[in-house]
Amino acid sequence: MAYLRCPECLTTNTLKKTEAPVAICTACEFAVGHYYFDGRFGDELETFIKDENSRLKKIREKDVREHRKHQQGASNHIGSDAS
Repeated sequence: MAYLRCPECLTTNTLKKTEAPVAICTACEFAVGHYYFDGRFGDELETFIKDENSRLKKIREKDVREHRKHQQGASNHIGSDAS
């Protein structure tokens, strides 16, 4: 199996390795296969997939943390003006 994180929407796409080079993101329809496989082969490809998935995962995790922080901050302010 191949796991390709979409650089557009940060969704992880799980695919058969044979389908990965032509894969389309299931969430936003971005051509993730083309993004990862264009002009890369062998060790260079494997390294790029690993590094790029890791980089995008960190961005996704940061976005989730910021969203949760914002949600918690908003819920703390609801009704705070009422006396």
